Amino acid sequence: MFDGSWSFEFTVDIGDITTIELTTDIPGISELEITEFGSSYLYTITDDTDYPVHLVAVMKDGTEVSSTGGTGYVERDENGDRLMNYSYSHYYYQWEVPISLDEVDYLYFVDGAGDFIEGTVIEVG
Repeated sequence: MFDGSWSFEFTVDIGDITTIELTTDIPGISELEITEFGSSYLYTITDDTDYPVHLVAVMKDGTEVSSTGGTGYVERDENGDRLMNYSYSHYYYQWEVPISLDEVDYLYFVDGAGDFIEGTVIEVG
């Protein structure tokens, strides 16, 4: 690669974005969708583990593309406690670079520290 800063500008027509809805047996994860630019999913929190989990796309050539720069929300009271025992958060993350959905082999989740979460592989391609 070349050292230095890079910047790119491009325009995307919203009609050109493809969305893939995926089903998963991963506890707490539902409404999972991926696009060329990112992912979104609902994360139901049922214990004290409320760290965000990030999605990684593994391409057919073995390249891994992480998600980053996302948002999520967990509702809490003035003391910082969850308002409900079973709270949820909807996460929206962007891929580090746009990806071709046709080239995605599988996805997996990592925890807030970037460590693989066992049992979270989702076959795509």
